[in-house]
Amino acid sequence: MNQDMVKLHTTPYKNDAAMGTFLQNRNGEKYFVHAAGNEGFTGYFLAGLTNGKGVALFVNSDDGHVLLELINSVALVYDWKGFRKPEQITTVPVNETLCSKYIGEYILDGWLSEIEKGKDGLYLWTDGITSKMYFTSTTDFRNIELGGTKTFTFDNAGKVTGYSNTINSRLRATGQKITNLDTLKPRPGQSGVLGRHLLETKNYDKAIDFLSQGIESQPSDSLLIRDLAHSYLFKGDFAKAIELYQQYLKRGHTGNELSESLKNDFEYFRKAGFDHSVIKKASGILSL
Repeated sequence: MNQDMVKLHTTPYKNDAAMGTFLQNRNGEKYFVHAAGNEGFTGYFLAGLTNGKGVALFVNSDDGHVLLELINSVALVYDWKGFRKPEQITTVPVNETLCSKYIGEYILDGWLSEIEKGKDGLYLWTDGITSKMYFTSTTDFRNIELGGTKTFTFDNAGKVTGYSNTINSRLRATGQKITNLDTLKPRPGQSGVLGRHLLETKNYDKAIDFLSQGIESQPSDSLLIRDLAHSYLFKGDFAKAIELYQQYLKRGHTGNELSESLKNDFEYFRKAGFDHSVIKKASGILSL
């Protein structure tokens, strides 16, 4: 590739988009970047327009969030201009009583999230990412994978009402703790994403609530029906599960289109340690 063609590839034609790359301005230092991804791997390359710095990274994972951490590490070691130095924080312990108040589901700018208890503390889950919460005060916390400082909010009675997210000293969004699904207005697809997460973490009652809410707003989404059927199956309501599975299978354009998808999902749950006996029983009735 000659120099003129390279310049064409790094000259933006709309906002920060060039021909095959994207431009970044990092504190006055210009870089061009692009991400890559396929089943089982993700990648990212970044290079300076004028400073001769660059790196290409690939990881054997569908989760590419570690790539940004790796890029920041390379930039720190080689003292690249435009990259901020890592911020040092001091964490504080939070007592069990207060932690228990934080646990639950939240909505922030239309995105659904859950705060759950792990073996070594609280974790924030959102849109497929589970991130440990590091408390810098009893009400403020940070995440490595998710940017910003989150701060819990309370009502006059001391009840947790939500949390806010501040990035670079700017308030980006304020969320609410979910207490009533009837008035919930998440972004399209979010009820299904959270419902699936709750299903996979065996929180079946809440999975049923969110998936049912999703079906009300997106009745044509067959995956919501499938995951709702799974939730009833593993909860122990076998008859309701079969009824929903049959509804799901009728949504396919061909006889075996959704049957294969359902068989693959059952195999996933078998490997994940879910109840093999009910999976076998349902597979037999559905002739999978």
